[in-house]
Amino acid sequence: MIQEEKVMQVVRAETGSELVRVVCPLCHSQRSAYERTVNGYLLERCGDCGFVFTNPQPSLEFLAELYSNRDANALIDFYARTASPSQLAMFDSLLERLEKLHGGVGRLLDLGCGPGYCFERAAKRGWDAHGVDLGEWTAAAAAARNLKNLHVGNLADQSFPDGHFDAVVSVEVFEHLTDPISELKDIQRVLRPGGLLLLQVPNDRTLSILLGRDDFRLNTPPQHLNYFTPHTLRKLLQENGFRVLQLRTGGGLKLENLLGRKYQSDITNATESKSLPAAGTPAWQSFTGEKPIWKRMLLPMVDSVFYRAAKVGMSLTAIARFGQGKRS
Repeated sequence: MIQEEKVMQVVRAETGSELVRVVCPLCHSQRSAYERTVNGYLLERCGDCGFVFTNPQPSLEFLAELYSNRDANALIDFYARTASPSQLAMFDSLLERLEKLHGGVGRLLDLGCGPGYCFERAAKRGWDAHGVDLGEWTAAAAAARNLKNLHVGNLADQSFPDGHFDAVVSVEVFEHLTDPISELKDIQRVLRPGGLLLLQVPNDRTLSILLGRDDFRLNTPPQHLNYFTPHTLRKLLQENGFRVLQLRTGGGLKLENLLGRKYQSDITNATESKSLPAAGTPAWQSFTGEKPIWKRMLLPMVDSVFYRAAKVGMSLTAIARFGQGKRS
């Protein structure tokens, strides 16, 4: 409790926000214990289901202000500079997996779409694709690329008919939510029975975390509140009306952290470099090159052993079918 009081005093002094204790977002248990400290915030592990989450958390008012007070031009430029070929290829790979399970294309919703690159790729592949995001800046991002069907606001506030979509995609969103179960209920309303849900989140079971070497770059409170593992992401879906069809990891093993160095990526370099490329120049053109041949040769082994079997990759992706929960 002394440690928690110190954290609360620091956050209150730096942000003017109060921190509030919460129950487990997955099972609503009040039994949780200290796990680790990240970016000055305490993370706790639920004593009943094992879920790791930020606790205490910033108030809802503080979080709303955090996401609303953002510079639209800076965000549009940032995402344009980090939309690397590998990032776009990742979206295509996710969409291809959905298409194989669905048997083609249909109506798709990208929830928490940001500037819309994922559902833009879906539209190019033939989906009737829409995006929803809270940030008002996303409307300007869509207009700048002449991108249609981006809707600003909460999913609950949209006027989509019940069962309207064949698939819902949500990439790097559920780690931000104060109430992931409530968001799943909103998804269920707009997703047809038998429709597909794809969730991608950071993996709290990645190799560098298991070995106590992770630097948590790009995965820190107060923006990130939830820290999913394969077990807890499966639990979230199966206990709330979905049957998990696929559960995989990927995205790298953070080898730099294992060697005691800072994690490097297109996004971390673009975020923290003091000499960013000129506006409109993709960051990947300045920071990355083609993977060396030895990495390309090792990829099949890494995918089989580390990503699929051990599930210790950086990112965690689940695809589940709506209306068939608790059968997997």
